[in-house]
Amino acid sequence: MSAVTVGMLVVFCFGVFLAAREFLCWYWKINKVVALLESIDGKLGPAGKTGRIPPVPDPD
Repeated sequence: MSAVTVGMLVVFCFGVFLAAREFLCWYWKINKVVALLESIDGKLGPAGKTGRIPPVPDPD
């Protein structure tokens, strides 16, 4: 095999890999899950960064 053929094969396999990855991420809704988790993390604010939930003030 010539170097050009090997290069084309590598590029083709990489393209198939990217297409298959995108399809699987769409099928399993991974992109939506990541966006939802980032949204939840943003809404948690400082509690999401430290892992501790600040105490709720007593209404009395």
